[in-house]
Amino acid sequence: MPRGSRGGGSRGGGGHSRRRSSYHRYRRRGYYHHRRSSPICNCCFFIVFFGMFATIGGFILISPRTNITEITLSPFETYMVESKLTANYVDVIANSGIRTYFFNEEPAKSENIEYSEQDSFNIPGGYYEYVSYFMKTGTTFTLNFSSSSGERIDFYLLKGENQYNNFIDSENSFSSEEDFYVAAYTDFQYTCSKSDRYYLVWENYDDATVVNYSIDINFTEYDVSAALNTYTGAYRLESVTYPIMIFKNMLNDTDLYLKVEVELPPIIQNPIPVFGGVLAIIVICGVLIAKSLKKSKNSITPASKISEGSFDPSLYGNTGSTPKSGSHDTKEIKLSSTCGSCSAILDEDSQKSLLMDGFVFCKYCGSKITR
Repeated sequence: MPRGSRGGGSRGGGGHSRRRSSYHRYRRRGYYHHRRSSPICNCCFFIVFFGMFATIGGFILISPRTNITEITLSPFETYMVESKLTANYVDVIANSGIRTYFFNEEPAKSENIEYSEQDSFNIPGGYYEYVSYFMKTGTTFTLNFSSSSGERIDFYLLKGENQYNNFIDSENSFSSEEDFYVAAYTDFQYTCSKSDRYYLVWENYDDATVVNYSIDINFTEYDVSAALNTYTGAYRLESVTYPIMIFKNMLNDTDLYLKVEVELPPIIQNPIPVFGGVLAIIVICGVLIAKSLKKSKNSITPASKISEGSFDPSLYGNTGSTPKSGSHDTKEIKLSSTCGSCSAILDEDSQKSLLMDGFVFCKYCGSKITR
């Protein structure tokens, strides 16, 4: 069992600022203009992103899946690993003290295991000693210990590595499941509420003493008496006959390391339809994008195709000119019907703004147009 010891112990700047930049937009009569990103760039980004995503996802779907389990088994502890009958292989790395039992379905946890251990160790003044056990939910144990010097000694029960680390780092108070300051304790019983590693710690602040302890652990494990087949130690299976494997540590005084690697076949066996479908989607997206770009390009009419008289200023009331007395003619005002920068046709609202205000901003390129 893991054991350890420790010695006793006692327990401006400046800043800077920067000017905030602003993003300007032109506004005229409720219309906003801002620079638009190129449709071609957006389309290329979409195709590249979709292609990368589809490629990565495709490789995941057609690649074999490997499940790896690593665990340390306490004396007489059992552990179940579920495989598949379609697995490519099962590779087990284990000590000869670990035995594998094979089943078609999970067996019942009905075997009652009783495990006992006793030991003693010397603890100098200002030091501590500990033993630890991994115990599953529902495990019960009974502890007895005594100090040979007859002096009282601190005992702590710590659940999990975090509590143990807090104990090491702390100088005064820390949390623990149970703690005593006694010279001896008889029949201390505890039931584990959670599967975890439990630490039994004795700390001595007086003269050196020898601590004698004994522990009885009681827990329930899988009943492996009806196993269909067994293996001992390390092995490799190229084909799986039984989907349930129960591993058991047969030694009564040693924790044993176990590693199980199960390779499952890929989710998709035949990748050709997958990549064919992805390619078809990319081609369809490319065709639709090309048609959209062509339609967008044709929607802008060149200035040379603008017919005269397409806009009648008289339809919008007073044009700013005063007719001569006795005359029914109005003064003709020349208005620009297109943008001089991008040749885009001004819509009816823009032409009306140009007529009334004398200027307007192009909705497509942002250039200022004057009459």
